[in-house]
Amino acid sequence: MSDLALKTLSRLETEHLKPRPRWHFLLKNYVLWGVGIFSLLLGSVAVATIIFMLTDHEWEVYEYLDRTWWQHVLISLPYFWLIVLAGLTVLTFYNFKHTRYGYRYMSYLVTLGSIIISLLLGLVLYWRGLGATLDNLLSNQLPLYNKLVYTKQDVWQNPEHGLLGGYIIELIDGNNFLLRDFANNWWQVYSRDAEWSYGVKPKVGLLVKITGDNWGGRRFYAEDILPWKSYQRVKVKPLKQKSVVKSTTK
Repeated sequence: MSDLALKTLSRLETEHLKPRPRWHFLLKNYVLWGVGIFSLLLGSVAVATIIFMLTDHEWEVYEYLDRTWWQHVLISLPYFWLIVLAGLTVLTFYNFKHTRYGYRYMSYLVTLGSIIISLLLGLVLYWRGLGATLDNLLSNQLPLYNKLVYTKQDVWQNPEHGLLGGYIIELIDGNNFLLRDFANNWWQVYSRDAEWSYGVKPKVGLLVKITGDNWGGRRFYAEDILPWKSYQRVKVKPLKQKSVVKSTTK
């Protein structure tokens, strides 16, 4: 028997130590794998949400907001989800490296592999609509979430810069309607000279985004009215001459 084995047996007898049963190590290994896989899946969900927020965002309206394109990008990046993804990547790395054979793999390969798998799974989940579903759910159910992310709703909540979004809640007549924005404010929108893009027709409950001019007092002169979900580029052009529109009330 080797000297190391003798010393180990001597220590076990002297300190009354008992070797852990094999199932302890197996359970630890399974837990590490389970947590690692779970964090990898959550990272994929974060990727799906990041892709949705990047593709759904309005990147063309920076001139309306008196920003440069780079300023708009820096403000609009989904930092919250990027931090979540980074944290989950670290958690996946830690758990994998502490599995039975995880130490054999180089750290950068483990990290890179985790990122690639999250990206691929995230793309699949994005195409399945999970990113949009999660973002909408958190936005509607957790007020704090809206303070942590800069969303498309935030872009179109700038009537002072000519950008207004929300739901049509009442048709006043053929030219005008009432709109509720994302802060639950009501607006009277004058749309006599507006261009309704993508064949959109005014109807109650329709979610729209509008470029135009804020007349003050919750009155907005519409120039272009687009459906909320569209990939049409917003054109930056001079506003038409304001026309006198008589407000009609019921």
